[in-house]
Amino acid sequence: MFSTPLYPSALKEALIIRRVNRFTVEVKLKDKISYAHNTNTGRLLEYLVPGRRCLLKSIKGKKLKYRVIGVEDDDAYALIDTYSQTQVFEKMVSENMIPWLSNCMLIGRHPKILNSRLDYLMDCGGSNLYIEVKSAVLRNGLAASYPDCPSTRGRRHIRDIIQLFERGFNVKIIFIAALPKANCFKPYRQGDPVIDDLLKTALKKGVDIRAIAMFLRRDGYVKVYNIDLPLCDEWVKS
Repeated sequence: MFSTPLYPSALKEALIIRRVNRFTVEVKLKDKISYAHNTNTGRLLEYLVPGRRCLLKSIKGKKLKYRVIGVEDDDAYALIDTYSQTQVFEKMVSENMIPWLSNCMLIGRHPKILNSRLDYLMDCGGSNLYIEVKSAVLRNGLAASYPDCPSTRGRRHIRDIIQLFERGFNVKIIFIAALPKANCFKPYRQGDPVIDDLLKTALKKGVDIRAIAMFLRRDGYVKVYNIDLPLCDEWVKS
């Protein structure tokens, strides 16, 4: 649908050697071994594998000098970096690029409410909107999915969103489907059946669940190719 600059001409290509731990990836950059920060706490079993090309951004870390932004997927890159995903989302909101958030403006990050710190508090035409954003970078057939492993934090956020909705608050759950060629979004039940059940409950109660599809290009631009990615029919009807 449109492209937006994220890190134009600022990304370095490297090869993944291995995932050292939850937050560190060993890479080969210009025939030298280096280490990069990974912000995505999912398992990422299809991405952080030896020999896969990735895109790095230089950072001023005390120990790590790079951050993994994207990983090769087909002829593009999955935008696995959660910090970059939120940057793109916030830019889209501020520039009024999302029709279903057209009258909204960001007024707070990480608002504390009930048992959680959610991602955003927005003002939408004089009414508050609480938003939780989740990263969906698991390829599940033609779908983008979340989560790829159990997440107690994700369960808590969704439970609190449901409670807020039941109390009359305006809420949304938004999934960033940050990989190319996704046709729809659905939860990955094998990753966490509790989250699947909670999202089904939220949907049936009337919570607005949305998804935005995008991917990263080699030149550092992000292509947003579906600003309202549908929920997969088979999941909605299940």
